[in-house]
Amino acid sequence: MGSHPELIHISQKSLDLHSPSARSDLTDISNLKAVDTVMDVLLDSGKYSDMRITCQEQAWNMHRSVVCTHSPVFAAMVDGGFKEAHSGVIDLPDDKPDIVEMMLRFLYQGDYGDTRYSTKPGEELVELNADALVVNVEVYVIADKNSIPALKGLARHKYTELVAEIWQRDTFMDSVEMVFQRTLPGDSLRKFVIKTVVLHIHALISEDWFVAMLEGQGDFAVEVLRGILELG
Repeated sequence: MGSHPELIHISQKSLDLHSPSARSDLTDISNLKAVDTVMDVLLDSGKYSDMRITCQEQAWNMHRSVVCTHSPVFAAMVDGGFKEAHSGVIDLPDDKPDIVEMMLRFLYQGDYGDTRYSTKPGEELVELNADALVVNVEVYVIADKNSIPALKGLARHKYTELVAEIWQRDTFMDSVEMVFQRTLPGDSLRKFVIKTVVLHIHALISEDWFVAMLEGQGDFAVEVLRGILELG
């Protein structure tokens, strides 16, 4: 009983919005929100931009201080003796516009939407969109290509989250095929994929699309076999 007043005193102190520490915390939060707002405006409006990124029919007005700070690849294009340094335009013809958009949104906002949620008209239940698996692999690949490790890590995290829920969908194998086509041996995402496949091998082996994957992707089949042997 004697300890109750002390607990109440601590609780009241933590809720005292007029204390110096509380005011400092609120100021920090307010400042962070203000920075986020500014970055959103810069991204969506392109105001004060000093470079341009294009992909097929789309273009974005960007800021070198943001883009080049995140990516040494883009920085080299802008700072070196390449045509991009003179034109201020970086063209990404081999990428998909929606994936480029996700990459750029991350550079300004620290996150991107991977289209993982989908709903049908008249339904309140939110379903996971299995296509988001492939989307996150594509983001992972573009992050790796442009040396943006923070985005690469986030894409891997989002992918692993989804796999835990929808590994049994054939879209999982679509994403696996992409991982093996567009990453190098020893890549961390490859290792995660093999670990997941080995974990669910008894269920997957009865699926025609999984067997076709084993037959069509020799390096994938070899790594699956190694994973099974390592598991013992």
